[in-house]
Amino acid sequence: MRIGYFHGGRTLMLYRAQLNGEYDKEEIKVELITKNLNQSDYFIVPKSHDQVIRQRHFGKATGDELVNLLIEGKLDGATIGEVAFIKAVLEKKSIIAVAQLGFDTLEHPGHGIVIRSGIKINTPKDLKGLIFGSRRSSGGDLIFLREFLLSEGLDPDKDVEIIENIPEDKYLKYIADGTIQAGFSHLLSLRKLVNRKKAYIYRPMNWINPELSQGVLVFSEKYLREHPDNVEKMIRTYMKRISYEISLPTAQRRPEVKDTNKGLEMETDFHGMNLPQYHKVPLVPINLLNQMQALLVKHHKMDKIVHLENFIDDRFVKNVANELYPQGKTLPFSRETFSKKVKADPQDKEDLSE
Repeated sequence: MRIGYFHGGRTLMLYRAQLNGEYDKEEIKVELITKNLNQSDYFIVPKSHDQVIRQRHFGKATGDELVNLLIEGKLDGATIGEVAFIKAVLEKKSIIAVAQLGFDTLEHPGHGIVIRSGIKINTPKDLKGLIFGSRRSSGGDLIFLREFLLSEGLDPDKDVEIIENIPEDKYLKYIADGTIQAGFSHLLSLRKLVNRKKAYIYRPMNWINPELSQGVLVFSEKYLREHPDNVEKMIRTYMKRISYEISLPTAQRRPEVKDTNKGLEMETDFHGMNLPQYHKVPLVPINLLNQMQALLVKHHKMDKIVHLENFIDDRFVKNVANELYPQGKTLPFSRETFSKKVKADPQDKEDLSE
């Protein structure tokens, strides 16, 4: 089974399952396939963490790229983000989502807005005229940034400048040298910027439901039809790994923050923010995907709503859930309706800009 893989918080459960030989235990051969940033050649992810951490900008294939390889028959499945999935359905590509991957939680989001050190923001009007940035993505990062600006009473098309799709190796540099003055940041980038005193957290992702930021595991329709047993073995391995990690004590889920542990962290607490988490029963949440669709239409990135339910197959997750949790599915995190949280007053924030 060839799985196109992006190395990030929403997919690391699959990576850690590989490191621990868990696919072999289920008697399924899985190859995670990726490429490094600014490179064109794809390769099989090593089963040695030491080999992975020696590589710069490891595993930075995009969801759009992986979908194309899937359609070309060069992959059987892929880990992609919510927008890449929605776009693929809009373009009538033959892919099926079978499970949710990692997602930001309501209580402890994994994204936020940072402001470059030295720039004081006392009221939303102080954000006017700033240059904002968002990282390379299929479009979700830009949507979340635009929604933030609207929540602050600003027009994202008139009141600020936005530089979008900034490569991962440039984003930190652009904040540090002032190319951008603020940005929508992923937690690991945000943590580096704050720890290095290059930026401070203006607002964690509380202006919109952070659970909208999620990954999904997809397969080609052809592979799903021809090899359903393999897909179920893959899902079983994934769900067993989720259950195992959730059972671990906090100290084990939070190894020391250092470069050699990148990819091994299961959770953290950085100014109330956390890495993406996983449901024990990772059903694909159609309601959240439909909310994301509506945002894409609102911001003119799509011109119509598509019927995503025709491209979701939950039977594998349900089958495995019945095996693992015969008393019923217990979710480790709530899926309660999102209610907008009141943002902190600027003077209550920990100011790291000086």
